[in-house]
Amino acid sequence: MPDKDFSWVRTHKELSRYLTAQEDNQKELIKLLKSVGISPFNDKSREGKDFDIELEEIDPFTFYCYINKYGSERRIKKLRRIAEKLDLSIPNGDYGIPSAQPQRVWMFPYNYLRKNNEIKRLWGFFKKTMSDQLTDDDFEDVLKIRNVGRTKLTESLFYVDPEKYLPINGPTKPYLKEVLKINPTFNTYQEYLAILEQIKIKNNLPFYELSYKAWKWENERKDKAQSEVRENDSIELYKESSSIKYWLYSPGKNGHKWEEFYEEGIMGLGWDEMGDLNQYKNRDELAEAFVKIYGRETSGANSILANEEFKNSISIGDVIIVKKGRNELLGYGTVTSDYYYDSERDDFQKCRKVDWKKKGSWSLNFQLVTKTLTDITNYGTEDPKYEKYFQRLLGYINRDSKHLDSYVKHPLNTIFYGPPGTGKTYSTIRRAAEIIENRKIDSYEEAIEIYKNKLHDQIEMITFHQNYSYEDFIQGLRPDTDNNEELTFQKKDGIFKMIADRALKNRTEADNNPEMTSWKNFVIIIDEINRANISRVFGELITLIEPDKRSHGSFPMKVKLPSGDSFMVPSNLYIIGTMNTADKSIALLDIALRRRFEFEAMYPQYDIPGHMIYDVDILQKLNEEIIKTKGHDFQIGHSYFMNENKDLVPRMNQKIIPLLLEYYMNDEKQVKTILNSAGLLIEENAWPIKITGKKP
Repeated sequence: MPDKDFSWVRTHKELSRYLTAQEDNQKELIKLLKSVGISPFNDKSREGKDFDIELEEIDPFTFYCYINKYGSERRIKKLRRIAEKLDLSIPNGDYGIPSAQPQRVWMFPYNYLRKNNEIKRLWGFFKKTMSDQLTDDDFEDVLKIRNVGRTKLTESLFYVDPEKYLPINGPTKPYLKEVLKINPTFNTYQEYLAILEQIKIKNNLPFYELSYKAWKWENERKDKAQSEVRENDSIELYKESSSIKYWLYSPGKNGHKWEEFYEEGIMGLGWDEMGDLNQYKNRDELAEAFVKIYGRETSGANSILANEEFKNSISIGDVIIVKKGRNELLGYGTVTSDYYYDSERDDFQKCRKVDWKKKGSWSLNFQLVTKTLTDITNYGTEDPKYEKYFQRLLGYINRDSKHLDSYVKHPLNTIFYGPPGTGKTYSTIRRAAEIIENRKIDSYEEAIEIYKNKLHDQIEMITFHQNYSYEDFIQGLRPDTDNNEELTFQKKDGIFKMIADRALKNRTEADNNPEMTSWKNFVIIIDEINRANISRVFGELITLIEPDKRSHGSFPMKVKLPSGDSFMVPSNLYIIGTMNTADKSIALLDIALRRRFEFEAMYPQYDIPGHMIYDVDILQKLNEEIIKTKGHDFQIGHSYFMNENKDLVPRMNQKIIPLLLEYYMNDEKQVKTILNSAGLLIEENAWPIKITGKKP
C-alpha cells in the first residue's frame, strides 16, 4: 500500500524508547499531554460521581490511549506536537492505529480503588515489553488490573511496538477468522504470540499495515451488510405484511451504556453472571440458572424473558428503539447480526451488532414500558388503545431531526467557573445555542447568531450584582410612573418568572397537542452569579429548580408567590451561570447551590483547534508560578493572549500586569518574580511595573 502513510510507526517506537526512562516523571508526562490540548485528567479520591482531584500518575499505555482517543485528524496533530516537543520523527499519517475508547482511556481504576500498585505494575509490564522479557505470569498479572482487558491490552502493546504486536480487536478478529482462517481466541501471552506467528506465515504484510487492511475490510463488509438490511434511513410504520419486529430497549440501567454501544455499533445485555446464553438448551434451563444465580423467580420473570428474546426472538433487520427511563428516547437502529457472546468485554457480554441510524433525545409526554427489552410490534394492531401509542412513538423518531447525530444532552442547571479570561461567556453563548437548537455547535459565529435571534424570546441574560433582589428576579411591586395623580404600585414580573412562564406555556401546549412532537427549550444566562445574595434572590426557587421538582419531574412542585400567583419552574428551562473563581464569595455560593447545579471548570487552555494563542510559552510559565503562590483559581486566562492581543508588550503592560498587581495587592517584588520566571525583561525603576520584551 504505497499510497498509505505509516510514518507514525517510527514516531511511536521513538516515543516508546523515550517513555522507558520516565517512570519517575509521571507528572511531567501528564503536563506534556496537557500542553498539546489533551484532557481531562480528573480523578476520584472517594466513591461517588464527583471528580475531586487531579490525576498525578500515569503509565505508558494510558499515555498512548490519551493520544489515540481522538479522531484521525486531531490525534495525528497532537502526536505531531508531542514529537516536536521531544524532537522525535514527525508523523504524517495514522493509518492502522486503533482508536481508544474515549470513556475508557485509563488502564487503571480511580484513585480510591488503586490499592495494589496498579500503575507501578503497568510500568513494570511496559519495561519488560521493551526488553522482550514478558512472560505468561506478567500477562496474567496485568489482566487482573481493573480496566485492563485482553483486547485493550493488545491494542496498547501495538501502540508501543506496532512492528512486533497486532491488536486483536473488533476489526481484526473477523478478518483473522474469515480471511486468514486463524482462530483469534487466546488466554495467555504465549497463545497470543502463537497467533502472531500464524499470521506471519499466512500474510506478508507488517502488522501495522495488516491492522489497516483488516479495519478497511471490516468497514466495507459492514457497509454491505447494512445496505442489504435497510436501504432507507427512517423507520416505516408497522405493516401487517412485514416480518420486521420493533423492540423497545434500554442499554443498561437508565440507558447509561448508550454512548458506548452507539460508538461500537452494538447492543448488549447485562446479567453477566449468566454467561453465554448458548449454554442453555431451552427456557427452563435458562430460568433455572437465573434463579440459582440471582435467587428470585417471580421478580426475575421479565429478566428471564429478556434473555431468551435477546438470543432467540430478535432477527436481522429488526428495529431497535432505544429508551432512557420512562419518558425519553435516545435513538434507533436496525439489527445486522445474530446473537454472539463477547468474552472480551468487561460487562454486557451478550451482544448483537446494530446499524444505529439516529442518535438524539426525544422527551415524551407519555410513558414507556419499564422492561429492559420489549417486543412492541403488535402494539399497533392487537389492541386499538396501543395503536396511537405505537404511531406516536415512531413519530417522535421520524420527525425532522437535522443535526441530531451531533446532539449533546446538557444538564438543566449549570455553572461555568474559572479564572478571568478562560472563555466562560463564550461557553455560555455556545451552550445556550446548542440547547435551543438541540445539536452540537462548533462555530462560535453560528452560536452568536442564534443567540442574537433568540434573545428576549427563548433566551434571556442577566448579570447579578450586590443589590440584585428577589423582586428583580421573580416578582415584586414597582411604582406606577404613568399615574400622575397619586403614587401607586403595580405587580411586576422579574426576568426569571417571565421566561419561566413562556417556557411552561410552550411545554403545556406540546403536552396537550398530539400533533406537536416536540416543545422548545428556553435558557436564562446568569452572569457573575456569585455576586448577588443567592438566598435573597432565589427565595423558594432554590428548591423549585431541582430537576425532580420541576413541572415534569418525578415530584413537581407549585408554590404561591407573595402576590398570590401560582408559580412552577418548567422542565424545558435551562439555567446557565458563570462564576469568577478569583472572587472570594465563591465559598458562599458553593454551599448554597452545589447540590442544585452541575459545575463545569474553565481553566486556561494552551491549544485550541482552529484558534491562535500567542506566546503560549509565556502564558504557561506565568500560570505555573501563579499556581505555586496563589493557586489554580488565580491563573491568567488564554483569552488574554488571543484575538487582537497579538503584541506581547502592550498586552502585558495594559492587561496582565495590572491584574497581577491586583491579585498580589500591589506586591511589587512578588509580581516581578512571576514576570522573571516567565522570561520577561522588566523596565527598571518604572511604576506601575512594565516589561520591554522577552529575555534573549
